[in-house]
Amino acid sequence: MGNQGKYCWTNGNPVTWGYAANANYPITCGSTPNPAFSYETFIAYGEDAPTCVVNKVLNEQTSTTKFDIYLLHDLNTAADVAHTNCMPTIPANNKAKYMWGVQTFNTPPVISANTQRIDMGFKLTDGINVSLNAWQGNCNAGAGNECVESANIMSFAFTMATE
Repeated sequence: MGNQGKYCWTNGNPVTWGYAANANYPITCGSTPNPAFSYETFIAYGEDAPTCVVNKVLNEQTSTTKFDIYLLHDLNTAADVAHTNCMPTIPANNKAKYMWGVQTFNTPPVISANTQRIDMGFKLTDGINVSLNAWQGNCNAGAGNECVESANIMSFAFTMATE
């Protein structure tokens, strides 16, 4: 598997924190794409040290919304989070099973008796961050040979439009 090339795609490896070697990355790059579904299991959200991991992220903003996201163990209990050296680990109790989001629109859609159509869905555009890394093998930062290290979910947004 390569990490340089004209195209990059998910390769079926799970998205995790702290890749030990580029062979574990969920991204492969090359000249002939061969994508496979990669996934991420959320056991914590990242936070700056010393906290390192949290079970909620509050007051995130996009150009059109503000949102909070929570990890829940069940529908009424916040998930526990744990870490070792700022790397998330599975907690002893109340492991995350659900992700819950609360979003406020800057300009709320209007639904009235005259509404003819409502389109709803999750926003995917600008929702993933691709990280570049230059420490692996033949990667050369600044010379156009940066290597793709990971792809991480960066936004939790819901879209709604009415006519």
